[in-house]
Amino acid sequence: MRLFDPELDLSLSRAIRVDVDRLWATLTDAGHLKAWFVPRPWSLGECELEATPGGRFNSVIVGPDGERFPAEGCVLWVESGRRFAWTSALREGFRPVAARPDAMPFTADWSLEPSGTGTQLEITVRHADVAGRLQHEAMGFEAGWSQMLDQWEEYSQTL
Repeated sequence: MRLFDPELDLSLSRAIRVDVDRLWATLTDAGHLKAWFVPRPWSLGECELEATPGGRFNSVIVGPDGERFPAEGCVLWVESGRRFAWTSALREGFRPVAARPDAMPFTADWSLEPSGTGTQLEITVRHADVAGRLQHEAMGFEAGWSQMLDQWEEYSQTL
């Protein structure tokens, strides 16, 4: 069940000119994620990913001035070549992340569907409350995630 709630959720849809197998490989491997996962000039300085339900998805996002933003996450769903979902509300083993006043927990649900020689991508990002969705929008969700998807497509085409 993947219901979209416009009060709490954000979404992106994109046709990508890369086959599902290559996209899947670059979505579920920490080494590949470092090449495209955050919009430039930001970077993914560190990444640990166990692409199995309950596996860790930990990262450190590095800002253009060297600021570091560590994050813990947990993989929720892995359907090879089709669906990958993870959350920042849990850490590995489905353990809750300690609440922080500045936290904006969310769940990212990525669906990939073969389309000709490319892939149709649907991403739904679910938030705990309206304030979280609004905060994510104000941070530039659409522009930032769209740039990240451009980077993903460009990177995946080189493999």
